[in-house]
Amino acid sequence: MTYAAEAGDRAAMIFLAKVYDTGLNLGTRVRSWTEAVRLYSKAVAALTEMDDDGHFDGTMDDPQYQLIARQAEMYRDGGFGLEINYVKAAELFSTAADDAMESMKGRIASKYYELAEEMSALAEEA
Repeated sequence: MTYAAEAGDRAAMIFLAKVYDTGLNLGTRVRSWTEAVRLYSKAVAALTEMDDDGHFDGTMDDPQYQLIARQAEMYRDGGFGLEINYVKAAELFSTAADDAMESMKGRIASKYYELAEEMSALAEEA
């Protein structure tokens, strides 16, 4: 899976990101939100690139806004090697909200916009 993820396979990137995120199926590796964020980011970026056949990977199982929002949650909570960063969390929640709106998911987008405002307020207090 690691080789496939590094080679650009979006499904492998997401699978490994979830492994590092949750700790499930981790084996001897150490749970790492830093690595999870890197892989989630890479998977989101992979949506803008075509695969070898000139097609885009499927996105229905793991929509972009969910991957971005999960990264925001990790920055909000911190842990497993990742420092709390409310500014980054606010940016990511806002981006997730924009993507959710593009996907016609207004209720989820509203939730993410609200979380972005909360993170911005926390960043100002810090």
